[in-house]
Amino acid sequence: EEPAFVDMVEVTAAPMKVTIREEGITRVRDIYTVSAPIAGHLTRTVVNEGDVVRANDTVVASIHPLDPPLIDRRAEAELLATRDAARAGIGVAEIELQRAQSALKLAEDELARTIKLFGSGFVSESTLQRLTNEVDLRKTAVDAAKAVIGLR
Repeated sequence: EEPAFVDMVEVTAAPMKVTIREEGITRVRDIYTVSAPIAGHLTRTVVNEGDVVRANDTVVASIHPLDPPLIDRRAEAELLATRDAARAGIGVAEIELQRAQSALKLAEDELARTIKLFGSGFVSESTLQRLTNEVDLRKTAVDAAKAVIGLR
């Protein structure tokens, strides 16, 4: 029989350390989300894990506004050009509205005269109907011009 090999170590009193390496699943029981409806810089929170917080009493975090973005000369020129184009578009739309209102007034006046002539029997019913349709079309054009101004 052969002798058995053994390890010899000195025995001392010390804390015991055991490491276990295994895969596992963690489960979060209570989830709390702290969010802000605005963008900004969040300063360090003064609340630590386990601290008691009260609604409308404890400040959890402070958010400071973001620094404004820098606008270079080219971007500024583009923004000014866009603004000027929008103003010009409004001017054109207002002129178109005035033109549509003038055309409507003219069509309404012509319809009023035609109604009098129709009552006397000098104008056909189809002419009266055509002018009534013309007034309706002109009213629609005025409404469309107002809508264009409202969009700009």
